[in-house]
Amino acid sequence: MNRLLVCLVFLSLSLNSGLGLALEPRETALVKGAGAWELGVFNPLRIGVADGLELEAHPLFFFTAPHLKVRKAVGPGGEGDWNVSIDGGVWFPYPALRMAPPLGLEGYFIPTCDVMAAEPERDHGCQRPGWIVVPQVGVAASHGTSDVLTIRADLSVGVLLSGHRPRPLDTLAPLDLQLSPVFNRWRVHGAVRYDRAFGERLRGHVEAHIYGRGAPEGAVLSPLAGAVHGGLAVGLSKRTSLVVGLYYWNTDQGAVAFESPKTGGASLKRLRSHDFFPTFDVIWRGGDEVD
Repeated sequence: MNRLLVCLVFLSLSLNSGLGLALEPRETALVKGAGAWELGVFNPLRIGVADGLELEAHPLFFFTAPHLKVRKAVGPGGEGDWNVSIDGGVWFPYPALRMAPPLGLEGYFIPTCDVMAAEPERDHGCQRPGWIVVPQVGVAASHGTSDVLTIRADLSVGVLLSGHRPRPLDTLAPLDLQLSPVFNRWRVHGAVRYDRAFGERLRGHVEAHIYGRGAPEGAVLSPLAGAVHGGLAVGLSKRTSLVVGLYYWNTDQGAVAFESPKTGGASLKRLRSHDFFPTFDVIWRGGDEVD
């Protein structure tokens, strides 16, 4: 992995000489100008529809889990000042909850209820997700232009319109936290990110996250979770960059261990789980900001 990163960096530095490329910091409070856009394979589409107004959605998941987020710049936020933005959105995950993988979760993470459909006389205990809509609100503040410090916080609430709200999935940390407003009723999230330039074609970032979520009745797992992410963005052309990184997650996934003290007997100790996930994406951007 280290050799691959070094090769990518040197390849980037040897390509596209004289393009005047300067990578922009990402995931900040800055709102794109009218006509400017950014899109990744895994990252959503962000497009400036007017000065100080930006829309965000992911084309790949828009039709399986309809969603839309609006971001608005607050205040002038000149050089050396704090730039502040607020955002609000809505998410309707029901189609993805009723679809099979790879774009859906039914049959692997969520029960299909096929047995109940084939044998109606059985106990109706299959909790298929009902209609749930998730409104979201957030605020972000960034300081700096080249090297940028960003602080953000957001709240998502899963509103049950009809049907059942199944118990949490208790699965892989990123997916579990993404869906926690649906299954845990709400999720609050805070993050701090520092994005630094190393020349025009290389940026590095590190960010820390903390999550809190609702706990169902009788739950024993901790509702708190944390994550740290570090990564590099390498400019490949005037419009394209490669982003690689690594996530570390600290969550309660029900792991336990037995302790045997010297005095005899044994006690059950709850353990937190430590998971690592690599990240990779290709980012394209366009509009007046890069033309």
